[in-house]
Amino acid sequence: KKLFLLDAMALIYRAYYAVHLVDQSRLYPGAVAVLTHFSARRQAVITNKPEPFSRDILRALGIEAFFCQIVGGDSDYPKKPDPASIRAVMETWGALPAETLFIGDSPIDIETGRNAGVLTVGVTHGFSDEDELRRLYFILWDSINKKKGFRVEDAPGVSCIEFERHGKAWNNDTG
Repeated sequence: KKLFLLDAMALIYRAYYAVHLVDQSRLYPGAVAVLTHFSARRQAVITNKPEPFSRDILRALGIEAFFCQIVGGDSDYPKKPDPASIRAVMETWGALPAETLFIGDSPIDIETGRNAGVLTVGVTHGFSDEDELRRLYFILWDSINKKKGFRVEDAPGVSCIEFERHGKAWNNDTG
């Protein structure tokens, strides 16, 4: 079968990325502590990155075991911001939207959580501009504990944890 130039380029990129996917990847400070804190809850990864890469990154960073499910962009579900992947995770684990917390670091993540009808929290120390995230009018992790009457510790059910952005691992450290 003849490969078109873009297909060939994608194959070369994927081969290179598979070898170097954690060269620059580090957990944010406090990530393991947060994952441990929520370890009594089901935690899932929903990413537009292909699942094998995501799994390899999580494994290399020593955090794969925290997650009950990893849904990659190459799954049977449409990519974010379509909410199908969140809904599928909730269905698999028997969680209702009111019992689900979706954490992300980009406008696409916020849109995804809103589309799924779940509590959505943005982290301000990720890859998106904090001002851009603030314009979306959602709960930001650096201010969530200031939000009257809500504590993350009180959110039951599945925590769908976004993992994305060139091999960087999610972290919702409040520091």
